[in-house]
Amino acid sequence: MFIISITFLILVFQIDLVTGDSSEINKRLENIEKRTKTMILNLQKEISLLENENSKIQNQRHELKKTIHHHQMKIDDLNDRVHEMMSTSDQEKARNETAISAPHTAKTLNDKFIRHQRSTLVSVQQPRASRPAFYAYMSSSENNPGPHHTLIFNQVISNIGNGYNQYTGIFTAPSTGIYVFSYTIMPDSGAYIPVEIIKNAGVMESSFTRSYSVYRHSVSVTIVVYVNAGDVCYLRTSTESAPSGNIYSSTYARTSFAGWLLV
Repeated sequence: MFIISITFLILVFQIDLVTGDSSEINKRLENIEKRTKTMILNLQKEISLLENENSKIQNQRHELKKTIHHHQMKIDDLNDRVHEMMSTSDQEKARNETAISAPHTAKTLNDKFIRHQRSTLVSVQQPRASRPAFYAYMSSSENNPGPHHTLIFNQVISNIGNGYNQYTGIFTAPSTGIYVFSYTIMPDSGAYIPVEIIKNAGVMESSFTRSYSVYRHSVSVTIVVYVNAGDVCYLRTSTESAPSGNIYSSTYARTSFAGWLLV
């Protein structure tokens, strides 16, 4: 568009060279120069705005990569701890069975039964492909949530076992076991968002985050908890500290909730 405008002005000027006097030509030449400078300034402003916007997008992308890497390190650490606990439990069971050589008394039989019950969770594991797991995020920002407000993550990416309800925001455990739950909350500019993760009626963990400037700050929490089949888990805003402002969620940064059966 800018090139077409310049070309048109040059054509007009060439016509004036043929048909007009020198004073009129000078006036038109000055007018063309002013309009050209104005167009150049406008283009420079647009280029500067685009460069600033691109810089912001790159910064947000970098922060998101750091958050993902941080979560992955936490998950790997938790898996290592669980495997270590399972290995220790197996070694203790082997030593106890070796030490039992006399006829079993009632107490000894009862102790063996208790150990068996504790080891059932490890020995009777579900196949990995069928273990309950879900991941969902808010498809858009949630404006001004009040206190004691259940957060609903309506965009479901995975929901193995169909334990998560995208309309209520509640996960109902299909089976008993040790579960990992993880969430990321991003308040909008200037917002204060206190959040709790609930199992049945009890608070398992809580967090808060506040954005003091135009830059947004997220908070991420991961917990490991024993859950019985039929127990419910969900996120809500705090009952003791009132939130203010909006919860941010977009393609640049997701506010999300995830959970899966570990063992």
